[in-house]
Amino acid sequence: MKNAIKVIFAVSMILVLAMSLAACKPATPKPSGSPAASTVPSGSPAASTKPSTAPSTVPSGSPAASTAPEKEMYKNDTFTFELPASWIGKYEAKPMEDGYEFISIANKADGGILCTITAVPEANKPSNPDDKILKTADGKNYILSLPTDIQYSIDAKLQAEYKAMYEDIAMIISTFALIAK
Repeated sequence: MKNAIKVIFAVSMILVLAMSLAACKPATPKPSGSPAASTVPSGSPAASTKPSTAPSTVPSGSPAASTAPEKEMYKNDTFTFELPASWIGKYEAKPMEDGYEFISIANKADGGILCTITAVPEANKPSNPDDKILKTADGKNYILSLPTDIQYSIDAKLQAEYKAMYEDIAMIISTFALIAK
């Protein structure tokens, strides 16, 4: 009987904690088709070298040819995707053991994590139902995770920048591609 009471109490506390944490999520709606996230199981490293970025080219006849590029191509040893020009100079790709964290530089003091892409063994499914498998290849799942807590400053300008970048994630992940080895 005592064990049953302890189990009921433990489950109740977990539910209270879960409801409290749910209230801490950003008020920003999720990008359509994109999940919120938590931790992802560790696995094989996604890449061992420092990522680089290379701006995409704009055709000379287009209206944007005389202005800043509309997109930037992010590339590391494992994957690529397109970033909107509004991200240029505003994000950091931080290598992790099994992938990369993409961080809003302006909001870094408050966490600033926009999303995480990790490569884990294919047998490891996402630990959070809101995580999204972007691709499966070479025995690995490439998983997108979004933060489950507030990662931006209370400063309205910095908050607006973070939220604008966060809203771009759905478009960005639609361009996710693995690099052939």
